[in-house]
Amino acid sequence: MIYWTCVLGCIAVMLSCGARPQKSVSITPGMEPASEVEIDDSLRATFLYIDGLKALMTDSVPDRATEIFERVLELDSLHAPSMYQLAMLAVEQDSIARATELSRKALEVDSTDVWYRIAYGRTLLISGRLNEALPELKRITANAPTNPENYRLMAALYSELKMPFSAIEVLDSAEMRAGLYPELHLHKCALLASVGQLDRARTELERYRAGNPYDVQAGLMLASVYGYIHRDSLHAATLRDVLTIDPSNGEALMRLYDFYRREGNEQEFVQAAVEMMWSSDIGFDTKHEIVMELTSDAEFCKKHFAAITELTHALVTQYPDEYRAVELHAIFTMTTGNIHGGANRIKEYFRKHPDNASALELITNYEAVSDRFDSVRYYYCLHREALPESVEPLIMLSALEQHLGNNPEAHKFLKQALRVAADNDSLRSSVMGMQADMLYNEGKKAKAYKLYRRALDINPDNCSVLNNYAYFLSLDSADLVRAETMAARAVSIASTNATYLDTYAWVLFKRGETERALKVIKQAVSLDSSGSSELLLHYGDILYATGERFMARMYWRRALNAGHDPTEIEQRLKLP
Repeated sequence: MIYWTCVLGCIAVMLSCGARPQKSVSITPGMEPASEVEIDDSLRATFLYIDGLKALMTDSVPDRATEIFERVLELDSLHAPSMYQLAMLAVEQDSIARATELSRKALEVDSTDVWYRIAYGRTLLISGRLNEALPELKRITANAPTNPENYRLMAALYSELKMPFSAIEVLDSAEMRAGLYPELHLHKCALLASVGQLDRARTELERYRAGNPYDVQAGLMLASVYGYIHRDSLHAATLRDVLTIDPSNGEALMRLYDFYRREGNEQEFVQAAVEMMWSSDIGFDTKHEIVMELTSDAEFCKKHFAAITELTHALVTQYPDEYRAVELHAIFTMTTGNIHGGANRIKEYFRKHPDNASALELITNYEAVSDRFDSVRYYYCLHREALPESVEPLIMLSALEQHLGNNPEAHKFLKQALRVAADNDSLRSSVMGMQADMLYNEGKKAKAYKLYRRALDINPDNCSVLNNYAYFLSLDSADLVRAETMAARAVSIASTNATYLDTYAWVLFKRGETERALKVIKQAVSLDSSGSSELLLHYGDILYATGERFMARMYWRRALNAGHDPTEIEQRLKLP
């Protein structure tokens, strides 16, 4: 009954606004009922329009309704209701220019229709045509002085025009004519604060909040005003009032945290941080950043040990599958002396997420330090099972077996890695380079050099292979011209790599180009951040060759301190 009353109302509107008499036509099948009916063409647009309204109500997408309203306009180009509906659909599809034009045409057809004027004013506002929107919104407000939405739009327009005092005047008028609406009142108070009328903003907010004590937004706004006028105790108290209403309110917690931090009240801001961890209003990244900052100071952590422990626990409890939360909690646990507990936390996570390389690295480093290499192998195998199409786990297993002296197993894993990387030339070249490195260290130099060349045939720009092949040739004083070419190529590709520069300098030195070697190795030393003992040794050797014997001995001693073989250093220090 209600539905058909609405439809009949729509028919009445159509008959009174835009249908024009035309010749009679017969309704064809598919357009209207199957039986041929003689109907006046002035009603045809009306019936189609009603079909369009039905389509809007029943269809999940507006395509059919849009098509019907456009057909109405083909029958009657001045059918304002169809223009209005198409304008509203265009707004939904972000076609603001089309919406503005359609609503303008509808208003030209019927300038007395309030809805057409509202549509036109809003589309002008959305499209940024503010000066054109202003007179339209003024007319709308004058015609409907008790509609708060009109005042909201007017205030928004004045705000966009950088006329906050006019916006305040409009909102004052709204309260007198339409009554007090919370959204409009709070917007007015925000405007008052923005223009420096803080006392009036405070007075109005206090009065409003006395009657609406559970309005969280009003509480937050009043707290801000108290902050602006340096009423610190009221600022904090009001934020706490908000949290009694909404204990997990993220904005209130963040403000309280910042307030106590500025005040230097460590106990209170740490407590606020703990509460923040349980708030769904605050994103993980913000929480993680705060916990990282608070746990970075060892003395602070000791002073507030219980609260920091609760903080990291709350974060990992809220985000048990977020690795950064688990890692942070585990590392903090380890720093408190509970190394086993922290490691177990990471292991628990890794068993659920065996594809996580960062967790694997943390676990295997811990196990390796404890000489539990069987455990390292176990976790590498879990990683391999999780990533069967990746060469990385196989390379890790190969490196482990090589470290343990089990070279046949190490070669086996690299061969498997080659099969996995069959369609990736870059990876194949890198794996071949690793095989060649192993062969050279096993004393199988001819095989190693042959494999290096195969790797470079596949990828001529593989810097690691270029560097290692060149360096081993220099150690053997073999084919130094080729070695120099390859080392120079590696440096041209990665000009800030200290290892590649060291190799290039050493090859030049072996070729007798001492001055060039000295220049290059100085670059390498300045760029090195690893404290390489090999690089320091080479620098000392090149300095000695140039006659800088005092400096040479200084860098040899540095190499010794960095862990180089004492026998080699002692031999050099005995040189005249």
